[in-house]
Amino acid sequence: SIDNILRNKAEQELLKYCDQDLFQIFTQLCNMISEESTPNTVCLFIGTFIKHIFSTNKYISIWNTFSQEQISLIKNSFLSNLASEKSQIKKTCSLAIAAMAKVEIPKGWNIIDVICKASVHENINYKITSLKTLQNTLDFIGNDILKPYDKQSILGSLTSNMCTNESVEVLNEAIIGFSKIIPFVEDNFKNEKERVF
Repeated sequence: SIDNILRNKAEQELLKYCDQDLFQIFTQLCNMISEESTPNTVCLFIGTFIKHIFSTNKYISIWNTFSQEQISLIKNSFLSNLASEKSQIKKTCSLAIAAMAKVEIPKGWNIIDVICKASVHENINYKITSLKTLQNTLDFIGNDILKPYDKQSILGSLTSNMCTNESVEVLNEAIIGFSKIIPFVEDNFKNEKERVF
């Protein structure tokens, strides 16, 4: 709603449902985002709402009680929709994956590897979405979460995309990605022992 009072009231109501059954809320959001007919404003709200969920300790604690099967179901739903024809669905899924990464990478989720492989995909739209997802993920996570192997993978995929002359948009997204990964790797270059990185 464009009415702030109405929207805030609705958000508070939705948060009450999150307290009662967060998994059911995620299931509903996944179903909505899978529909190409979902309005752009609703897609935008879903992305923002999921960012909020993964920025709140209470909801992260609830998320951590989900079974591995439940978590995989949610992850796979958002990952599969990265290839959507609708740009707002892709943006929403990109934000959702990045928000989840902050919580799931430390538990062993190899999402960086998945995104890096997707970013050199032959489908240019999927490639661009993957590069944006990489950027969003770097915005959400801390340096302590990324392993040296992840940093190398990211640098490799970005360099590969900068060297292809495929399209200006791919080049732009790769350059933005580079600007976001630099703070993660500069300490490695300062440390003589890790200069090989």
